[in-house]
Amino acid sequence: MQKYYIFILLILVFISLSAAETKSSYPFLQNIFNPELSLIVDTSFASSSIEDHDRVHFEIPGFTDHLHAEGKTSGFNFNYLELSFYAPVDPYFELFAVVAYEHDELEVEEAYVNTLGLPHGFNVRLGKFLSAFGRLNEQHKHYWDFYDTPLAYESILGPHGISSTGVRVFWTAPVNFYLTMGAEILQGSFDHNPTFSNDGFTFGNLIEIESASKPSLYTAFVKSSVDRGDNVFLFGGSLFYGATRINHELEEETNSEEDHIPHALSANGTKVFGLEFTYKRLIDSYRSISFQTELISKNLDGDFYKIMEPGTLETASVEKANAGIYAQVIARFDRYGRWRTGFRYDLLFQNKTEFSGIESVLPDNLFRCSAMVEFNPTEFSRIRLQYNYDRSKFVEGKQITNQEILFQFNFSIGAHGAHKF
Repeated sequence: MQKYYIFILLILVFISLSAAETKSSYPFLQNIFNPELSLIVDTSFASSSIEDHDRVHFEIPGFTDHLHAEGKTSGFNFNYLELSFYAPVDPYFELFAVVAYEHDELEVEEAYVNTLGLPHGFNVRLGKFLSAFGRLNEQHKHYWDFYDTPLAYESILGPHGISSTGVRVFWTAPVNFYLTMGAEILQGSFDHNPTFSNDGFTFGNLIEIESASKPSLYTAFVKSSVDRGDNVFLFGGSLFYGATRINHELEEETNSEEDHIPHALSANGTKVFGLEFTYKRLIDSYRSISFQTELISKNLDGDFYKIMEPGTLETASVEKANAGIYAQVIARFDRYGRWRTGFRYDLLFQNKTEFSGIESVLPDNLFRCSAMVEFNPTEFSRIRLQYNYDRSKFVEGKQITNQEILFQFNFSIGAHGAHKF
């Protein structure tokens, strides 16, 4: 059935582009009311030192039990097809939507309206959207400087980041440099997120974990940018506050080995803090070098449940403190702006968990190094080669070394606005 969705999406693109071509010949047609459309296709070839049957059991103890190998299966990968729509609704609102076909699933990734022309620098966003937390969470995958998201994002916010239905109110200060601050109220219901979810469940047919009150996820952020000649500085801070409901019983997609212990987690005041800093040196119109770093920290205080024997439930209080950081350098080095290269270092440096006041021994200082080079023939196409040396993953309790080679191809057609700085 999913293949028919792709067919329908392609027909919509064809109709829209055909209508756009005839607009100049028939000025009285209503094509000016058609939304701007863009279509992005991303594919890759992946090779790893770890077999695929072991990759499905990847975990980072203390951070997340189940990591997905999306886009990294050995051989060829169709990563995603993304269709975006944009148009002003009227003088008061504009509408943006992204529909993505990814891993045999069709999903509305974003669909929201922004207000236009509110007084005193205020704006409101309403609908489903990517949260403004941090530097990367609001970026779509084709914005990323690397093939994959940093470890701190993957293990704390999940490989897809935080996208939810809700409302955002933000304010841009009337000063001679960029300064904005805002807050979000989000529904907070997620599938397989390592930190946030508000949906209750029955655990082991022994206890009913109640759903958190909805909406359950709140965000606050402040961001600023200062220019000094050819030097640009960006910095900011963000906060998530929300509910945690995680059920790790034996499921079809989880590790079903005999030594797996079914467990669950419930908390109502989980906090995730983020700090971001970016520096960019503009050499000329096409060449530049940038440094970017983010720190993400999670604190959780709640209840932990596990089943050691069938029909026996054990309960304990749990306190968790996790933190990670990444730092990257990106250089656009040729005079036409087609070539870029970069290096990123990821580190999970804090991994503390206490059950009823007793601290567990968990690994820390888990790292990954990534290097990439990419060629952009035009702004509509990208070819990227990336190498990862990863010492953050565990299989069946044993730390492994995973080396990956990722060859990525990204192509886009249609109207596509400039990426954010």
